[in-house]
Amino acid sequence: MVGAEIFATVGSVAKKEHLMREYGIPEDHIFYSRDTSFAQAINHATNGEGVDVVLNSLAGNALRETWECLAHFGRFIEIGKRDIMSNSRLEMSPFEHNAMFASVDLTVVTAERPRIMKRLLEDVFGLLEQGKIRPVSPITIFSMENVETAFRTLQAGKTMGKILVVPNGNDQIMATPAKKMEDLLRADATYIIIGGTGGLGRSICKWVIERGGRNIVLLSRHTSTSGKVRELIEQAKLSEATVISRSCDVSIKEQVDRLVMTDLSHIPPIRGVIHAAMFLDDVLFENMTYSQWESVVNAKCKGAWNFHHALSNHSLDFFIALSSVAGIVGNRGQSAYAAANTFLNAFVQYRLSRGLSAVCIDLTAVSDVGYLAENAERKAQVLENLGSETINEVEVLALIGAAIDGTLAKSCNGHSITGLHIGDKLDDLFFVNDGKFKQLRDAAVAAKSSVSTTMIQMSLRDQVKSSATFDAARTVVCDALMSKVSSVLMVPLEEMDARKPIVVYGMDSLVAIEIRNFITREFQANLQVLEFLAGDSMVGLAEIILKRSRIREWEDDKKGATEDDLGTEEEGRNENGKLTVETESSQGREAEGRDVEQVISGEKEGGNVEQVTKENVG
Repeated sequence: MVGAEIFATVGSVAKKEHLMREYGIPEDHIFYSRDTSFAQAINHATNGEGVDVVLNSLAGNALRETWECLAHFGRFIEIGKRDIMSNSRLEMSPFEHNAMFASVDLTVVTAERPRIMKRLLEDVFGLLEQGKIRPVSPITIFSMENVETAFRTLQAGKTMGKILVVPNGNDQIMATPAKKMEDLLRADATYIIIGGTGGLGRSICKWVIERGGRNIVLLSRHTSTSGKVRELIEQAKLSEATVISRSCDVSIKEQVDRLVMTDLSHIPPIRGVIHAAMFLDDVLFENMTYSQWESVVNAKCKGAWNFHHALSNHSLDFFIALSSVAGIVGNRGQSAYAAANTFLNAFVQYRLSRGLSAVCIDLTAVSDVGYLAENAERKAQVLENLGSETINEVEVLALIGAAIDGTLAKSCNGHSITGLHIGDKLDDLFFVNDGKFKQLRDAAVAAKSSVSTTMIQMSLRDQVKSSATFDAARTVVCDALMSKVSSVLMVPLEEMDARKPIVVYGMDSLVAIEIRNFITREFQANLQVLEFLAGDSMVGLAEIILKRSRIREWEDDKKGATEDDLGTEEEGRNENGKLTVETESSQGREAEGRDVEQVISGEKEGGNVEQVTKENVG
């Protein structure tokens, strides 16, 4: 399609004949990859210059030899995974000649750059429709019930083309039965509840027993085997469960190590941890002593860290940190407590990045069990000042169940936040102006204001069409543009200035494409991405949008401008055959003394195109 001269390596005579027959590759351009002799043959075939582009899936010495086949300024595209996973070394000498080594994993692109993947798929399907490319051949098809055979065939490494697994309505497949809730936990494992002797900890302990757990260790700084804890231990025996209460200051590494390696060595292996430790000492930060800070922070932070290391050789099914929404919204007088909970959020992501199990649940105030339920005076004070909704015991236990069965890991990347609901308290909550809560705030504003609701229901197109003047329509466009940028970049709307260009808020090219598509869809105006990055103010950009919009003509204001301002490629060529696109700001250009000229070019068929960006700032 692009006239490239293709060299290929194969592992068998059959594959060589297939390439010659189906793709017309000459025999002297096909080499065997079962040894590294192909590298010398390719260099000989290219007169020692090497190839410009390598698409490689070979590994080990074969990869290194292929790397040496690269020409100066060549590009090496790695689609294999073996050397990457084993962290193999790569010779650096080809980089002396401006070589490029890139790894491409489409599964990563799909997961982390879905918009790029969407565009790639659209391009590929477009080429298929135009007949410029055709599907890979041959394709070997397996039914879903023979999926194991398909993978074994692939593993053998003797296939050509692609293996395709196609589901059919009558396929019978093997499946792992879903666990019943009462069988969620294992009877031959031990589960540790840090802070387990408190009200919430005891509730979790009962829940663990109901879900199949038979060995539970409750930890607190002070041993508690009387009252409610003693009653819990006796009740557990009726279910043939063993509940052990131990004294352990989890902020002290030596105590945690001794507990894990010595005190609990005689019981079944530890398979799960629920970190529910909490210590409160509310005080304004300016009046806080270091000892007060430590007393609040250590139980959560050092406790989590010490157990993370002490259990590094244990295979944990779950590590659940019960954090607080205070780490997200911040509560007055609780800076240390908020910091401790924020640490837990980051700690869980750290474990996940290392492939370890972890979930963080940011709890709001629990109304019917635990600290507040057992401290009536404190409960009244907290509920009066609370900036979020409460949660009850049943909901907490349901969240823990979702954390254990993997639901939270799939739905919210291991971090669940509870209790955030603005509702009719819009003017009373101190955290609503935080950019993180823009979506919640906007929803609350829309629900509260019937005027806002009416404006939301009226399309932007209709608002422009019904505007009495050009200035009024420009205001509609500018407001919509600012609102969109605020939403995409999560910048509070009140912190934005329409006189500033969009780029000052951190917009990259992908965001610019999203904004451009929004403008095209809502205002029927075509803009280039470069125009967003040219430094014009949002007011000026709104005016450009309005002048190019096909929604309505503004005869007096447009001053001869049409919807085809940019012109076609042929119209934009100068006498030297160069394609020139000039972007001019409609406002503030003279005041800033800025002259921006953008010329887009490179080498294309039928003409020279060059790219230059020149700025003269007076």
